[in-house]
Amino acid sequence: MPDDPRLIEPIMMERILYVFEKVYGKNYIPGGIEESDEDFEKNLLDYVPKNNIERSQLMVYEAYAVDDNDAKRKIAIKALEVDPFCCDAYTLLGFAEVDDGLKALGYFKMGESLFRQRHTEEYFKENEGEFMNCSETRPYMRNLYYTILIEETLGLYEDAIKTGILMLKLNKEDSMRIESRMVMLYAAKDKMTELKDFLNKIPTERLNEHEINFGMSYCYFHYHNVPEVAFKYAELLFRSNSYINKFFMGKYMPKREKIGEIPSDEEESAKEFISMFSRVFSENPVKTSAWITSIREFYALAEKHKAKESKQKDKRKKQMVKQSKKKNRKR
Repeated sequence: MPDDPRLIEPIMMERILYVFEKVYGKNYIPGGIEESDEDFEKNLLDYVPKNNIERSQLMVYEAYAVDDNDAKRKIAIKALEVDPFCCDAYTLLGFAEVDDGLKALGYFKMGESLFRQRHTEEYFKENEGEFMNCSETRPYMRNLYYTILIEETLGLYEDAIKTGILMLKLNKEDSMRIESRMVMLYAAKDKMTELKDFLNKIPTERLNEHEINFGMSYCYFHYHNVPEVAFKYAELLFRSNSYINKFFMGKYMPKREKIGEIPSDEEESAKEFISMFSRVFSENPVKTSAWITSIREFYALAEKHKAKESKQKDKRKKQMVKQSKKKNRKR
């Protein structure tokens, strides 16, 4: 797995939430317990695990922040000695495996298997849709998230689609933005019927993502054969991010940042989209090229139309000014 701070930071927050639930319970309401800020912080920092499951999980949480991958592996092995069914220990082993994607995937799959051995099917049914809202199941969801990332990287798109379907079933709020990845995976595998059906199920409040606007445009172009609507969604995509706009106009290509250089959130978002779009293009170059060409033509025509309208407005304004001056002279 890449040593990406965006993956590490949420894990540290996850650890705090894990301990918080152990100290105050799942149904704690802020303000419901009278104590100072110092006591509150102390309770979280000084928490002593009550059993091997908690002890192992806390060992793993601490290990994610360690820079050295060999040290991560050693802690993961120790955690498994404490709790042989610790899903997150195998996730950590996969996370530390930066050079061998297949080996990392194997660790993630082992972690998933251990979690399913510990929890019954009834447990899955009872908590379906809420797996990101419970400290016990967040590590499992993170395991699945790393799994889908690796499956995409290795080109295992069919497997990634299956993983994504499971994740959306377990996390109804889609806080991990899996819907966006699924859109690009369906497009990459040319599953147009599935893409159309999937887009129709996405809640309205989540339809403004870059990948979803692309999916809507791509689907209206290739499945519905309505290029006018395809262009409208493409226009939404272009307006949402200037870097994406420049990319499709041939004026921008993502580059590796220099040491110490931090890209803006807008550019980082564009890079993530372009990375997923590149997979769609590599799998379906003919269809994707046809979409790009058509969208560019529509875009060029729209720009010409806007320019023409602007000139006409300016002309009308000048005429109105002239008429107004003539009337004032007569007075």
